[in-house]
Amino acid sequence: MKRLLLIISVLCLGVVSYAQDGLGLLGGLTSSQDRLQEFDFDNITQFRAGVAYKHPIALGFAVQPEFTYSVKATAVSMDALQLSNFELKMGYLEASMQLQWGPDLIILRPYVLAEPFVGYAVNNRISTFMLDSPKLTKDNYWNSIQRLEYGYALGGGLEMFGLFQISAKRYVNLGSLYKDPGTASWDASDTFTERLFGEGNSFCGWMISLAFFF
Repeated sequence: MKRLLLIISVLCLGVVSYAQDGLGLLGGLTSSQDRLQEFDFDNITQFRAGVAYKHPIALGFAVQPEFTYSVKATAVSMDALQLSNFELKMGYLEASMQLQWGPDLIILRPYVLAEPFVGYAVNNRISTFMLDSPKLTKDNYWNSIQRLEYGYALGGGLEMFGLFQISAKRYVNLGSLYKDPGTASWDASDTFTERLFGEGNSFCGWMISLAFFF
């Protein structure tokens, strides 16, 4: 009887502890695609890292703001323009507000999630590979690149022991990567970014993350 009471007490304490707020560290992978259909885009797997804060509300709901540095990249072949390859890599500081819902199963908490996010690019790299020409690479080139991003993500995850979370989500940017350079000097990179992203296209893809809460 005493052993049974001890087990019940431990489980009750576990339920209470799992429902607490928590500050955590997270890291993961990003896989970026593009919404364009005219060109064949390739995924380039990159990384993301940052911090999160989980706050249970009630009835299985919780909010989890996250602040991360996320790298997104894509490559495309454009033989019609005599360009063998064009690569764009962007590093964003992102803020998101994740809404979760899922039943607390004591040890495990499966959940679904939805989140809006906003980001600001702090670095980039553009690489062009012209046929019979040397590789051309530009770092932090913003002439025709939009630095602000915003969108939403949908997905799900699993929380274990109130300490670990593993999640996967599909993200979609609603803005465009391209901006009109106006009177600024124009070069080949601007031509390619306008051709690829000038119709309101931007990154979309998957993120897989692992978080540890204190």
